[in-house]
Amino acid sequence: MLRNHLILFSLGTALIVVIVPFLAHVLELDDRIYYGGFVTDYLFELVLMILVPFVLIFHWISVPTLAAPRNTIQVDALPLFVFQILILLWSALFLISGGLTYRIDDVYEGVSARGPLLTALQSLTNSIICLAVIVWLVPNKSQIQKVMSIVAWSLLVTVIAASSSRGILLTILLSTYIASRINRSIASGGEGNHLYKISIMKDLLRPQAIAAVLTMISVFAIWGSVRDQYGDVYFSSLFRLAEPYWNIAQQSYAVYGPQLNILEDALMRIVTIPARWVGVQYDFSIEGQEVILANYMGIRFQEGVSLPVTIVGEGMLFAGPFGSALFWLLSLIMILACQKMIERLPYIYSEHMYAIIGIFSSKVLFAYARSLSGVFLISFYETLRDFLLIFILTFFCSHVSRMRAKQYVG
Repeated sequence: MLRNHLILFSLGTALIVVIVPFLAHVLELDDRIYYGGFVTDYLFELVLMILVPFVLIFHWISVPTLAAPRNTIQVDALPLFVFQILILLWSALFLISGGLTYRIDDVYEGVSARGPLLTALQSLTNSIICLAVIVWLVPNKSQIQKVMSIVAWSLLVTVIAASSSRGILLTILLSTYIASRINRSIASGGEGNHLYKISIMKDLLRPQAIAAVLTMISVFAIWGSVRDQYGDVYFSSLFRLAEPYWNIAQQSYAVYGPQLNILEDALMRIVTIPARWVGVQYDFSIEGQEVILANYMGIRFQEGVSLPVTIVGEGMLFAGPFGSALFWLLSLIMILACQKMIERLPYIYSEHMYAIIGIFSSKVLFAYARSLSGVFLISFYETLRDFLLIFILTFFCSHVSRMRAKQYVG
């Protein structure tokens, strides 16, 4: 899976570094998307500085990774039932707490206006997605369990789609696909199969996959244009995929030179994560997008409206094209290290591992749109948090199930 994550992360980067600027230029949308025109002075250097480590790392990670777990035992009935109920409960509470309108409310009232219930539910979104993927993967379910799993998964997808959260919806769909792909490959390949042998790129190059991707992009483009009330579908789609602040970031670097505080700020945001566990409040997020825009570009951050500064843009502020390549490389190192960590976590059931890899892989594809601290957030922090929640929940349910079985036998 290391190669797969390198490819997914690179595809996301290529999208924003090469494909979107090219399409914007062809469609003559440069001025509108990049606020005065996209400056291409550093583009060749930037692509070259990212391409070289890509080739070297791709060759380096050609060695096999750990084998997939060999215990593909069936998940106990009680944990599966609990997972299904939690998915249904989360979906219902999300609807009740204003989940369908929170994106619009954020624009007019800010994130602080979200109720405590909605905030808590959103912090559990990845965990719930993981549970949904697990109930989808569990083999040998009874007919009732199959129906319950389909209902729970479908309701979650419907609720997320109704809330206009395209990114989360795409995460659910991609996570389910990738985890199912891994599950089928391991099941058919026997004990000798390895996770690294699964090629996401081959899947993407199939005609059916290409058609599905193009259809999904079209649907998401029209959806986003309608949601954002843009009449120009091309502009709306490219604007959401682009980083419109590149021109400003390049101008800032040209005027002020390297701004080394960018890296220090990113590390400081990462260090504050443990304190947030015990209720310490900060006036900046872990992502720090609002700080980067306000302090280094003079742009007021507006929740639900402002687009994020990407890794490449944040790196450009740090030290020009060299900084962009450095931040890209640091992000890739975190992603590959997280994959190694995922393979070594103690899973109760192998389906849990496949689900966590599926979710992590889907997030890797969009990691380019994060800040450096944001990549740390979605890799180590969120992955460990979701794993611990699911591990504890599964362990407790399995223990209760076995105790009940012993009492019944006795």
